[in-house]
Amino acid sequence: MNNRELFEYVGNVHIHSLYSDGGGSVADIARAGSENGLDFIVLNDHEYMTDSLHLEEESLRGKVLVLMGLEIGGSAYP
Repeated sequence: MNNRELFEYVGNVHIHSLYSDGGGSVADIARAGSENGLDFIVLNDHEYMTDSLHLEEESLRGKVLVLMGLEIGGSAYP
C-alpha cells in the first residue's frame, strides 16, 4: 500500500428545495447539512417545476459544498 491518505466525504445527492417541491431554501438546506455533519449536498429539483438550474446557488457554504442539478422527468412526462 502506498502512503496516500484516505478521505471519506459524507453527503446527500438528492435533495429538493423551494425551487420545486422541497421545504427549504438552499441556505436552509446547507445549514441543516452542516448541522448534521455533511460535507456536500446536491440539490436536484424537478426540472419541470423550476425556471433554471440556479447555478448561482453553487458554493461552499461554511464547510458544506453545495452543487446544483436537475431531476428530469415527472408529471411533465406521462
